[in-house]
This record gives sequence, C-alpha cells and structure tokens, in this order.
Amino acid sequence: MGRSAGLAGTVVDAVSGAPIPAFVVHVGFPPPEYRERALSGYPASWSDGVTFSDPDGHWRLEDDFEPDRVATVTIE
Repeated sequence: MGRSAGLAGTVVDAVSGAPIPAFVVHVGFPPPEYRERALSGYPASWSDGVTFSDPDGHWRLEDDFEPDRVATVTIE
C-alpha cells in the first residue's frame, strides 16, 4: 500500500463567512478513541504551529504518511 497524506482546509470567520488571511495551524494527537490510528512521524513544526498567509484563507500540509490516519487540527 502506498503512503501519502495531506491535511488542508479553508479558514473563515464564523459569523461573516469571510476568509481569514493569516492564521496558525497546529497538528496533534487525536482523542483516545482514535489513538490506534493516530497520524505519526509528522514534522515537529506541525505541533508547534505552521503560520499561513493566504488571502482566501486556504492552507495545506503534505507529507509521506500511511493513509487512513487520524489527527487533531487546531486553528489559531
């Protein structure tokens, strides 16, 4: 089975729906019920937070992982 994974999204204001152009994405371990399928081996910088600047609020993190893994993503 090949390895591939990506996390991506669009950050928008909850009230207006307008894109948020600057934000930080953090990747962490999933809740306990998903720990056996936890995404692992991602760069430490993903846990520390990756800063994005995109006028449309888009972001993407890609690396070489086993498919069907689970992670928690937090946006600040």
